[in-house]
Amino acid sequence: MTTVNQPDPVVVEVIRNRLASVLFAGSIALKRAAYSTVITEADDFSIAIFDTRCQLVAQLDQLPIFLGAMPEPLRTFVDKFSYDEMQPGDVYISNDPFTAGGTHKNDINIMVPVFVQGILRLLVMSKAHWSDIGGKSPGSWSPDATTSFEEGLSIPSIRLIKAGQLNQDVLDLVLANTRLQTNNKGDLLAQISGCHVVIRGLDELFRKYDWELFSAVYNTILDRTEALVRRHISDIPDGVYRGFEQVDDDGVNSGPIPIDLDVIIEGSSLTVDFSRCPPQADGACGNSSYARTLSMVRTAVRSLTAINVPSNEGYFRPIRVVAPPGSVVHPVAPAPVTLGNHVARALREAIVSALSQAIPDRVVAGQFGGALTMIMSGADTARNREFIYVSPYAGGWGAGCRHDGTFPLMMLEGGRMRNVPCEVVEQLYPLRVESYALRPDSGGPGEWRGGLGIQTDLLVLAPELRLSVAMDRHRFPAPGLFGGENGAHSRLFVHDGNQDWREITKVAGYRLSRGSLISHRSGGGGGFGPPRARDPARVLADVVAGYVTPESARDRFGIVIVDGQVDAENSKSLREGQVEPSPRRRRPAGL
Repeated sequence: MTTVNQPDPVVVEVIRNRLASVLFAGSIALKRAAYSTVITEADDFSIAIFDTRCQLVAQLDQLPIFLGAMPEPLRTFVDKFSYDEMQPGDVYISNDPFTAGGTHKNDINIMVPVFVQGILRLLVMSKAHWSDIGGKSPGSWSPDATTSFEEGLSIPSIRLIKAGQLNQDVLDLVLANTRLQTNNKGDLLAQISGCHVVIRGLDELFRKYDWELFSAVYNTILDRTEALVRRHISDIPDGVYRGFEQVDDDGVNSGPIPIDLDVIIEGSSLTVDFSRCPPQADGACGNSSYARTLSMVRTAVRSLTAINVPSNEGYFRPIRVVAPPGSVVHPVAPAPVTLGNHVARALREAIVSALSQAIPDRVVAGQFGGALTMIMSGADTARNREFIYVSPYAGGWGAGCRHDGTFPLMMLEGGRMRNVPCEVVEQLYPLRVESYALRPDSGGPGEWRGGLGIQTDLLVLAPELRLSVAMDRHRFPAPGLFGGENGAHSRLFVHDGNQDWREITKVAGYRLSRGSLISHRSGGGGGFGPPRARDPARVLADVVAGYVTPESARDRFGIVIVDGQVDAENSKSLREGQVEPSPRRRRPAGL
């Protein structure tokens, strides 16, 4: 039986799944209508539904970096425009990381109000990465930026469409400050269309259920989610747990960026305190915008506690974040923040490191870093157009206490993001994929082996190509846990035909000519537990699959492989330290 105060559990589940279906339809519409491969192939976008209290009602499990980040820009829309001002047919836009709660400038926020029987009840929001938003470098990817002004156009919270009437002047101004006007206009319209598909689905929902029942249902869902998360947090012993990680550098200065934090468990509440983190960095690779920091804290906690709960406000409620303004996890204007994913990755792994002391069976070792995304741009003479290719990369995840690290996947904060398929790259851009293969021995050795990295080799076919990239984990590889060893470092090499291979780490607009080669080697995940405790059968299987070389099997795992079989006697002696291991092949520093 359903009442407004106590909705029927069956009705609750029907509406919860209906909301997921509505959001899925909106996501498909956005993806199919978009122009840029970073959306159509890599899935760098998300859609969510909020109520007028800025509570997240529902969001699909798409991009973790967006799961906890969308409430911040929504609040800036609501703070600037009262609900009395909003009308059916309105569309609002923003991207600024400081005045508008953005993650970074490439991530464009679109918000559309939802009216039920003439009353504003809900807000639908889409967030998507545009391939370019202006700034000093193509793709707006500037690891050497020292101010936000170099990173592209800042869009405060503004109204783009009023009661169905487009403000063409605003649109012209936005597009005129970007390098890909046609693509960006297509992606903008795709974001708006995705929101409208969600609103159409909500209209159908409200033809069956009145607002009072719907409101009671979604509040019930939020409360149940909160209770479930609190129950999982309560399973962690009370205490203060210290975690540490670091980013290689900020892109301008050579020193590392330390992320030193406390995770505080008090009953069913969890606090992450960043008070020991350093002041905001000079370079774009050393700062995480506040919205991005909030999102990664929430993602980290969710991955370690109630991973299967719905994405809504309920799972935010037990989590508190202390992030001093002016720090690397809460920079203030005009700090550069475009490449803040490196800090976001580090803070998430510092949280994992902290809680490994309390829940060792639920954590995993470190994940790869690397380029995460490379931006390649230039003139495509065959198609008579300029191009900007946003290229995300996968690598190895860390191992856990009962499983090897998975691979090749995007970083956890990238979630469902995917690489752009080789066939699509060659069809759309003046590039040829010479190699796309796993890196043997890149997974950190352990009782449970870390996931493997990927080697990607690209041949430049354009007359000139400009490469922007921000490597991480080239100094500090993915760490192992509980005796597990580190994964392989991330590396990036270029060869322009006129010189030997050159290793680069963080560059903006690096020029390469036709015939040049780009070789990116993403890192591996850390191992879990002592390598010589690994089951010999698993080591053999890794050698047969090409994941581990016979030399590494002997020298790092203590397993001798002869004629495709485990030499049990010599392996036992080697593991007991009675036989000297063969001279270990020295890999180049950092590999």
